[in-house]
Amino acid sequence: MRFSTGSSGGFAVAVDCIHNRARLYHVHSKLLYHAIGEPDSRYRRAVPARAAAERLMRLDAALTSSHCDWLTTRSEKLAYPPLEDRRRVVPGWR
Repeated sequence: MRFSTGSSGGFAVAVDCIHNRARLYHVHSKLLYHAIGEPDSRYRRAVPARAAAERLMRLDAALTSSHCDWLTTRSEKLAYPPLEDRRRVVPGWR
């Protein structure tokens, strides 16, 4: 994968974090998002570092919780059964 440090020709832009202790890469290429079936994903838009950190914390929590279903795309969220249906299918679901 090719990364750029600010030019619009790359697939992603490197963003230095506060105190230069980490670096985030904002993947913005429509070609890459098209390849995964989400060419108009809202995640292509740049967000402040604080919002990126919150997203990473949520992702970390979801990855460490095996009982969670992580729904990222709009189509996944729409296809997910409502809470009432999950209560009927899985006994003891809260």
